[in-house]
Amino acid sequence: MIREHYILDDVTLLGLGGSRQVSGLVHAARLEPFVFLHTPALCVIEAERERTGIAVHVGQLGIATVDLGYSAVLTCCQLHQEGLTFGAAAAVEAARRVGEEYEDPFIATVRPGLYEKHFTRVVDLNR
Repeated sequence: MIREHYILDDVTLLGLGGSRQVSGLVHAARLEPFVFLHTPALCVIEAERERTGIAVHVGQLGIATVDLGYSAVLTCCQLHQEGLTFGAAAAVEAARRVGEEYEDPFIATVRPGLYEKHFTRVVDLNR
């Protein structure tokens, strides 16, 4: 059975409860035993800065958080210097880390243009 892993970035977390596509992906992960959702802890913090309560909602939905160690933080800072937001940088780094342990994940996002130069496996949640 093919397992599907998705990384949710901060802008996608902001779509929880308001976007049909984001809600559909969360619903699929709850029903399908081979669909897994992950989000970097930094993305949760970035989303929480925009909308209080997102962190609690992520926990209630059972979305796995990806912690970033020191080397990952350095990579995020480098990607940020190259033009990515911290949330997008954390999603790219989390995708690399999740891909080392599981199958190559997709970054599921409502802003796919952020990843054009940095990560090829992107799911556009606007469609």
